[in-house]
Amino acid sequence: MKLPDVGAWVLVKITAIYNPSHFWVQLPSGVENLTSQLIKHRSGKETSGEGNLKDFNNLMKEMCEFYSKTFRRERSLVPPSEGELVVIRSEVDNKWYRGQVCQEEKDKKYK
Repeated sequence: MKLPDVGAWVLVKITAIYNPSHFWVQLPSGVENLTSQLIKHRSGKETSGEGNLKDFNNLMKEMCEFYSKTFRRERSLVPPSEGELVVIRSEVDNKWYRGQVCQEEKDKKYK
């Protein structure tokens, strides 16, 4: 398997995370540099990463619709544990995002 050049920027798909220093990725566009992909995109040639972006945007839209429904707004009586996967609403853009609880703050907000 060929790996990207050191310092190259490539498109990756994160498939699993053990911790911030230990994770697994796939290279959906191979080892092709992002600059080359951008040039192809601007010239009208499709890259394999474009379909993934469309899928990701559709997933985000569906997730926002699902979690915005009234019955989903109720909070759990049990706070999430450290390491637990969660869905949170951003205070910045009011959209829903996937996340993982890293630590609990004193005021009971989670990062």
